[in-house]
Amino acid sequence: MRMFENDKGLNLQTKLKVYKVIIMTTLLYACETWAVYTRCARKLNRFHINSLRRLLRITWQDMIPDTEVLKRAGLQSMHTLLRRTQLRRIGHVVRMSDERPPKRLLCGELFEGGGPLAVIANVTRTPSNPP
Repeated sequence: MRMFENDKGLNLQTKLKVYKVIIMTTLLYACETWAVYTRCARKLNRFHINSLRRLLRITWQDMIPDTEVLKRAGLQSMHTLLRRTQLRRIGHVVRMSDERPPKRLLCGELFEGGGPLAVIANVTRTPSNPP
């Protein structure tokens, strides 16, 4: 990132596009399957904000809040991006037929009872593969 961060020949919009395409996609790869804890989400968001501050050349002495940094960059917070991708994935799974393993894993505990291991065991078990 430092390679294009200090390049004076690149337009700010180009730098932001490169950040979105390369850095953010790498950072959020397969995030819809993560169990995101608060601590991890804060670290991701902090990296996101600090990177944008470097690209926009905003120092801590400028006293500009994070919301303003996001507005100037035209991007959303990492919390919002994580939540949106996870909700998109859950919506996809909910629309699946009831027989599909992802749907059974998502809703298995409600229908079949037992803990998570019992649910996984019930989902992976097929009529041709009894216990």
